[in-house]
Amino acid sequence: FKEDLLSLFQRAAVKGQPTSFILVDSQIVNERFLVFLNDFLASGNIPDIFQNDMKDEFRNAMRNEAKQAGVQDTPENLWDFFIDKARKNLHLILCLSPVREQFR
Repeated sequence: FKEDLLSLFQRAAVKGQPTSFILVDSQIVNERFLVFLNDFLASGNIPDIFQNDMKDEFRNAMRNEAKQAGVQDTPENLWDFFIDKARKNLHLILCLSPVREQFR
């Protein structure tokens, strides 16, 4: 699941492709998924899936685009630029059934 989220962030932020992520309640096999989704919905950032080396990779991929947008080249600014672009292009669609026992 983490790898899927990372590839979605890659596509939405680095490549700039509008992306929709559809998740059906039957696909939620671990409650930790809901924590990830809540983090994404709240801030666009899912701290538990980004290791430092992965953050550096994403920052470097965004550096030229951020520079063209007038963003100062600091790790924090590049990360914020990455997250902002991901929030603009990555859309989450949750499909929940009220019939399922776990959501009653």
